[in-house]
Amino acid sequence: MKLLVSACLVGCPCRYDGRAFENEILKALVRKGLAVAVCPEILGGLSIPRPKA
Repeated sequence: MKLLVSACLVGCPCRYDGRAFENEILKALVRKGLAVAVCPEILGGLSIPRPKA
């Protein structure tokens, strides 16, 4: 079983403002193959940057 984590939490600059947050624990899980990083907003067709919700 793998975890699904937000891509912005592992360093991908995909937040609405084009920035990212980095959580070292989540990054380690992705590196080890225990988690998959995705950005649901990008998958939904939203742009970066975009207006704040």
